[in-house]
Amino acid sequence: MADSIIRMPDVCARTGLSRATIYARIAAGQFPRPVQLGPRAVGWKTSLVDSWLAALPSGVTAEPAGPRRRRAAQIGEAA
Repeated sequence: MADSIIRMPDVCARTGLSRATIYARIAAGQFPRPVQLGPRAVGWKTSLVDSWLAALPSGVTAEPAGPRRRRAAQIGEAA
């Protein structure tokens, strides 16, 4: 069976990562590289994304809470 290709919105939904975080992790070698579909289109093999998710240690989320998320949580708590 052929591996299906998913586009960026589906990758973001599956991983919980933002577009910018995905590209930053690709640059750092920490996320699978996309497949070129056309001059301005890329996608990811579902098997690579799923295996990347499976390789995360249990209890670890794909995107850690950075300063922005912590600040947003503090603002939400104050309301």
